[in-house]
Amino acid sequence: MRFFKQTNSPYEGDREIHPFSKTYFSKNDTNYIKYTIKLNDTTCSFNDDLFGHEVIIIPKDTLEFTLEMKPIEDSFKLNKKFPSPWMLNLYFSGKNKFIYEIFDSLAFVSGDLRNSNLNINIVNGDYTKLLDTIFNIYKYRLDYLNKYCLNHNIPKNIQRLVTNEIRSSYLINLLSQYKDTLNYKTNFHKAFEDIELNDSVLFFQTILFSNLVLMYERIVNKLNNTEIPLVKTYSVCKEKYTNPIRDYLLHVYVKNAIINKEKFADSLLFDFKQICTNLIYLNYLDSLKVIYKQKQKLILLDALNDSIIDTKGNKIKIKNLLKDKFVVLDCWASWCKPCLLELPFSMSFQKIFKEKVDFIFLSFDRDKSSWLLKLKSLKFKGKHYLLNKNFESNFANYFNINSIPRYLIFNNKGQLVSDDAPRPSEKIFTKMIDKLITK
Repeated sequence: MRFFKQTNSPYEGDREIHPFSKTYFSKNDTNYIKYTIKLNDTTCSFNDDLFGHEVIIIPKDTLEFTLEMKPIEDSFKLNKKFPSPWMLNLYFSGKNKFIYEIFDSLAFVSGDLRNSNLNINIVNGDYTKLLDTIFNIYKYRLDYLNKYCLNHNIPKNIQRLVTNEIRSSYLINLLSQYKDTLNYKTNFHKAFEDIELNDSVLFFQTILFSNLVLMYERIVNKLNNTEIPLVKTYSVCKEKYTNPIRDYLLHVYVKNAIINKEKFADSLLFDFKQICTNLIYLNYLDSLKVIYKQKQKLILLDALNDSIIDTKGNKIKIKNLLKDKFVVLDCWASWCKPCLLELPFSMSFQKIFKEKVDFIFLSFDRDKSSWLLKLKSLKFKGKHYLLNKNFESNFANYFNINSIPRYLIFNNKGQLVSDDAPRPSEKIFTKMIDKLITK
């Protein structure tokens, strides 16, 4: 269990980790862990469990909670309605119990604030129903928060933080639905008219506001097709935002350019070095550049020669799995929420195509015990392996796997067909497999 404070440091996926000593629990066991977080102001955080429980943490306060593994039947649903953002239940105690529980309580009645997936069909380009649904969710959450704060005497500064998270969630929902169209002329702009994006307090004390700023700039700057979108976004944010937000945003864009091996990455990095005032960002980007130059020297054989272990601890090479049958490599991890949501689809296809296609599940877990426990809890049968060095492996580096789930397909001769195949939940996945095995 790790807690992440919303400080937007450039490490561990742009989250600052507060380190602690690992303590292991067995079933029905009890134990006690205590660790201290350095904190300058009240801020939002979340624990390292799928998307995690979002929790407000307060300087000089003591946050106490009890952990409980969710029953298998409740693992994927919250309140039997919404996608579950966590695999562990947290039960808070102490004088600020109701402050800690605000976000969990909101998630229970309206879904997690960080989940923007709304399954609403758009008919003839009419977004009215979608916009109404998004707004009604927003209004319901605000009304619920007001009643909650009144009933539990929540301080105004805490209520403001949560209100801003709800508003950011609302705006992210709007942005998420418009990402595939250039028509932003309806109610979209009206929703953003009164929003001050250059707000360093919200940016560094909440979780969703910084996500909102990044998403807004990425999408809106795609409208101008005269320049490369990432370069355009970098240029706009360089002039639009003040520090410390400016340095954070620009370092993200330079990082993305390096990771995606863009031709303009070096020029962006050079420009950033002329204006950046944060040495942590500069050192991070320099080290990232060195790492990605080393990655470019890898070849496919290096990737397939990586070692993996099965559930009994036997070690083999990935290339030894690519024989005779078509192979779908399902890259996942026990902590990855989207991965877990895809597993039922993979399991279904595993049965349908078992004569011609091998589904091989490659875990990116750092901790072997977490992987094995998850397999046991899910009662998930199949060909399971743990990838040594996970995201730092030659396999991950060669295929540029920075996030999961990820699906790779090989033909029955061991040749790569796709290194970024559709997800099993997508209809195109079935068509792709059918086409391959009927050739």
